[in-house]
Amino acid sequence: MHATRARPGWWIGSAVLVALLAAASLTSLGEAQQAGQQWEIPNKNVGPFVVALAQDLQGNIWAGTEDKGVFRFDPKADQWTQFNSKNGLGDDNAYAIACDKVGRVWVGTLNKGVSVYNGKDWKNYDVLDGPIGERVFAITTCPTDGDVWLATSAGLTRYSLKNDAWNYYTRSDGLPEDQANALAFDSQGNIYVGTQCHGIAMSSAAGEYKKWTVVSGPAQLGSTPNGAGLPSSLINALLINREGTIFAGTTAGLAWSKDKGKTWSHIRGRDYAAKVKGRWGGASVGT
Repeated sequence: MHATRARPGWWIGSAVLVALLAAASLTSLGEAQQAGQQWEIPNKNVGPFVVALAQDLQGNIWAGTEDKGVFRFDPKADQWTQFNSKNGLGDDNAYAIACDKVGRVWVGTLNKGVSVYNGKDWKNYDVLDGPIGERVFAITTCPTDGDVWLATSAGLTRYSLKNDAWNYYTRSDGLPEDQANALAFDSQGNIYVGTQCHGIAMSSAAGEYKKWTVVSGPAQLGSTPNGAGLPSSLINALLINREGTIFAGTTAGLAWSKDKGKTWSHIRGRDYAAKVKGRWGGASVGT
């Protein structure tokens, strides 16, 4: 399945609505964005809770939901299509979605590993023949070789497009823990892995991902509105922008690094003072 890649848009998932906020190359989609249009996923039962979003090479939008599988929106036809366990998807809970460079759509599930759609059919890969963990938290592709990486409940999984083979990375390979919540690559193919409790693990493409460096946050919640370092070791999301700045969403604020993860700064939310109220020292003066 080959096609021209559309410019990526930003999507926000909610219990019922999916709103496109940034321009895409498709004319009809772009006009809808400028008008602030929202699309409601059709469902006669309880509205789908959207937990994952991605755009494929043809410009279709894929929305992963809890309990209702995956919905594909074709903006050219203004049409929704649902995929669930009844028509090929491995699990009705879809928590991660990505499109690889040949156009296949990868859907990470709650209990059944990953399901891969080639444009016609789904093929499901579980722990016996696919990812190392049955629960997939995140999926992304490496920008240099196109390999697909999956963050799972039992470690990292790498699918090599060139070799059609699966490889695995766990604590025995240098990761600080086996549960990975988030993944991101920089433009050189260096990987950044957000873990559940042990901060961010980083490895270089030049070193073939054989060595891992770990940066972690403090053991206790800080009492200042901003500062140096990660604010927490519990990492929920990772993103790297075009300039190479790494952003990390944590349970105690937003952190960023402009030097490939060597040093970090962070800022907390407006409610941070309430969170530290009653602690010795409390919040900083004037906040």
